[in-house]
Amino acid sequence: MLTGKYRKGETGRQQGLGVVIHGESDARKTATVDTVLAIAEETGISAGQVALAWVLQKGTLPILGPRTLEQFADNIASLDVKLTDEQIARLDTASAISLGFPYDIVAGSDGRLSGGKADLIDRPAFAVR
Repeated sequence: MLTGKYRKGETGRQQGLGVVIHGESDARKTATVDTVLAIAEETGISAGQVALAWVLQKGTLPILGPRTLEQFADNIASLDVKLTDEQIARLDTASAISLGFPYDIVAGSDGRLSGGKADLIDRPAFAVR
């Protein structure tokens, strides 16, 4: 999906009745693909290389699944790609998942949730997981 190949009419690996497994089903996914394609155009490298370099620079080892020697060569070329901090930030922003309820309410709280006494609440010194 991140390479934008489904926008160009390629079918790729499909599941069941010709449905793309991970299609652009929401605005966040569309924004992510748009950003990958924009950075690929700016840098003169393939969208696949941008996507793989992004994952690698985040400290994750991607599982590659090339079906042709050309795809394999493109995947390996991503090892030489170094995205800028600005490009990584753009990709992170475009792909950010909304935390939803109750985070949105708490983060946007104007003090009503604490009866106007938020400054009296002892918060943990570290993130609770």
